[in-house]
Amino acid sequence: MQVDELVKLLNIIKQGGIVSTLIIPIILIIFLFRKFDLIEAFKGLHNLKRKKLEEIICNKNTSINTRELAKQELNALYNYQLTGVFHFSLREPIVRIITQNKLPASYFKPFKAYLDYNSNLIVINEKNYTRKRKLHLFILTIPSIIFCAMINIKIFLSISPTKGILSIYFITLPILAFILITKPPHKKPFNTMKTYVEKYNQSHPSNN
Repeated sequence: MQVDELVKLLNIIKQGGIVSTLIIPIILIIFLFRKFDLIEAFKGLHNLKRKKLEEIICNKNTSINTRELAKQELNALYNYQLTGVFHFSLREPIVRIITQNKLPASYFKPFKAYLDYNSNLIVINEKNYTRKRKLHLFILTIPSIIFCAMINIKIFLSISPTKGILSIYFITLPILAFILITKPPHKKPFNTMKTYVEKYNQSHPSNN
């Protein structure tokens, strides 16, 4: 963006007053949050690995065992790209739950940090989930909001409204975007996910 375009944007924001000053950053935050995807960020690496596995499978000199292993790895890579779940033991159970309940392929992606697999059952680490929610709220969210408010108020009152607006975009916006990106799932969708897992566990008795 050119300097004159940035000046025009700031003038539009100033003319709109405090409403546009607050609304525009919120829109940008939502846009960034919805578009952020770690899989897309590493898409090039996944494609490179996929091509290498395909070369191994198609190579006539590859042994039968190596070819089967490469097929398993390729299938696991496709599985990960669809579901977002990396844990090897969880892949097939997660796919089974998704297909049986007609859920989106990436349904379990927000919850993968709280799932494990043990004795033929999917284990949900609720203590870890509760702890992360509290840490995110009291260690990150609240202090960050207080910090941003203090900085913006100081800049608005001590320097100038224009620089105060810039501080919202270059200080507050990245911090709030980071808070949204790193926040754990809400309680309601977590409990919904839990019901799907419990239903699966009931139909698959433990090996113990």
